[in-house]
Amino acid sequence: MIRRPSPRPAVVTTMLLVVLSASCSDSSLVSAPSSSITPQGASLDHGKLGDMGLAPVARAVIVRRTSKLTADETACAVVSPLHGATISLKKSGLKVTFDQGAVSASTNICIVAPAGDLLTYNFLPHGLQFNSSIKVEQDLKLTNAHNNHLIQAALVGGYLANGIDTDVDLDGVGTFAQVFDVSDSDSGLPIAKVTSSSAKFYTNHFSGYALASGRM
Repeated sequence: MIRRPSPRPAVVTTMLLVVLSASCSDSSLVSAPSSSITPQGASLDHGKLGDMGLAPVARAVIVRRTSKLTADETACAVVSPLHGATISLKKSGLKVTFDQGAVSASTNICIVAPAGDLLTYNFLPHGLQFNSSIKVEQDLKLTNAHNNHLIQAALVGGYLANGIDTDVDLDGVGTFAQVFDVSDSDSGLPIAKVTSSSAKFYTNHFSGYALASGRM
């Protein structure tokens, strides 16, 4: 049953859609990802993923919604070990799918899109680990990446280790601790090979992520 969380925990994770900046002032921040999540669910093992000590590997301009959210959008569901589940934010165009067995015990999971036009998300509970990959899909028709091959050509996922408030500046540029491969939602082809209406990537844990363009 879908319901809103109460109250929101103080520590949250962050999902957002971004485009790698072509004009980063510190080129040392941009590098190849140390690890990529695949559809088979290769897991990341970096200890406590929310630690502040993870070094940034990329800076990126966050993709924007074509229409601002006037208020936070929230959706929640109880995911059990015996049943898969999908949680969607209709206004934001985000869908997160959990396969059967993804969790070891029934877990109340929430996703929140903060108000505004930056495509950012908070995932709760923070630090949750999954037994199998969860699929994260973003409707690009609701963003400035729609029909924009220059933006879509090199989209990747990215991780905000310290959350939106710390890792996103006033200009909408994010600093990311890790980046991940992204594919077209329908064909599964690498996003660089097609012009997509939606994009997906996979992860095994709730931590800060992003879709970004211009991976180096």
